[in-house]
Amino acid sequence: MYFIKNFKIPITNVLVAISAITFALSFICKEYLYFFVFIFLVPIFFLAFKYPKYLSFKHGFLWGLIFFLIHFSGYVFMFNNHANGSFRLLIPVFIAIYCALYSGVWFFLANLFSKYFKYKSLAIFFSWAIFSYLYFIWIKYGVFCVFGEFFGYPFSYPLLPMASKVSNLYFLSFFGKSAFLVFVILFSQFIALFLIYFKKKYFICAIVFLVPFVFGNFFSGYNNKYKNFIFKKENFGYINPVSAQEFERPIDYAQEIYYKMVDLLRKKPEIKAIVMPESSCQFCLNKHKFVIDLWTKNILHNNVDLFIGAPYQEGVKIYNALYYISCGKIKKIYKKINLMPFAEYVPKFWNNFECFKKLFFQDSGFCCGCDKKVIFNYCENITFRPLICSDFFTIKKRDSNCFFNSSNETLLLPVNDSIFQANYLRDLMLLHAKLEAARFGINILYVGYYFLAFISRDGNHIII
Repeated sequence: MYFIKNFKIPITNVLVAISAITFALSFICKEYLYFFVFIFLVPIFFLAFKYPKYLSFKHGFLWGLIFFLIHFSGYVFMFNNHANGSFRLLIPVFIAIYCALYSGVWFFLANLFSKYFKYKSLAIFFSWAIFSYLYFIWIKYGVFCVFGEFFGYPFSYPLLPMASKVSNLYFLSFFGKSAFLVFVILFSQFIALFLIYFKKKYFICAIVFLVPFVFGNFFSGYNNKYKNFIFKKENFGYINPVSAQEFERPIDYAQEIYYKMVDLLRKKPEIKAIVMPESSCQFCLNKHKFVIDLWTKNILHNNVDLFIGAPYQEGVKIYNALYYISCGKIKKIYKKINLMPFAEYVPKFWNNFECFKKLFFQDSGFCCGCDKKVIFNYCENITFRPLICSDFFTIKKRDSNCFFNSSNETLLLPVNDSIFQANYLRDLMLLHAKLEAARFGINILYVGYYFLAFISRDGNHIII
């Protein structure tokens, strides 16, 4: 008996590790292992019901450390190529340790509150369900609040790998993301109870919470009402920006883009608009109007519009912006609102530390835009609602109604995914866009550095 009692502790660590690894793999190998999001919590809940005394802060910290070290491994290349300082490769490790602390708090609070109720089984069930939900919400919306703002990390949200199979998202707009997350948690809990007691009622309950995901296979499909927009890809052209470091002068860079425009329009003369991603130009386009003249007077003329991401200067302030260029002039500009900490600006508190200044990716920071009501009236059938990268990925719930309040608008989303050398991180950005498209029922024109994608309001997408 002594051996068995002491054998439970390493088994606890093994099951915790299995849970963390399966969760991490669901993001990295999402095309084949997305279903791991339905079962990664089963080992945790199995331990919570079977051996509640053995789960503590250290097990939660172990879970978080394993998951985030695997998940953040793709950021090593980003920090190596873009950050400064000899310890830049250790940054993902420090961030993983920081995030793992919250995982420890998750385990600690769930275990703590389960002890103070009369009915032990129900206390464990509801305590772990509630704190598991709160933990994933906190990671998504507020884990990086130490940067000085309520800033989260959306790319570890459990629903994200599900977007690999669009049928999983069919009922998302009806139930909502919060309900879907609850369904995943409750499914795992009832599976854990079934594995412990082998009672049919637990298995039946688990199947009930799986139904919204499974039934999507019978109802999903392209909505013919929006099929014309989704598949009119011949009207849109895409240009992958060239590396600005290769050119010393803006005119040299502009000429290289010009040659790409010539080649694109020669191959596809039916194109009505050319789109380019965030930060396609490294210079303030409104201060180099000869660049716009080069493009519009020689190749774009009046029948081809251009949407391009570039800095915008207004007095001494510089913004990360999206330009809408039509008929040879700048028709409208959207200024990015939610900037990325340490990539586009250094938060005020951290600006006092020289070591963090050295990590700053830009020579000078951007200013925040404030106009949330900018729209691009492209044509009679398409009105674009522009958002730039972190505007979309870190959008606050109170702002979502402002940006997604009309089903007739199409979200124009230029992103800078060139900083990610790991393919799975770029894919997670696209999956997040698909998830939000299905959630809010909106069409999205997703413009990255590697592809242009049309995303329909049911989460389907095609890549050009």
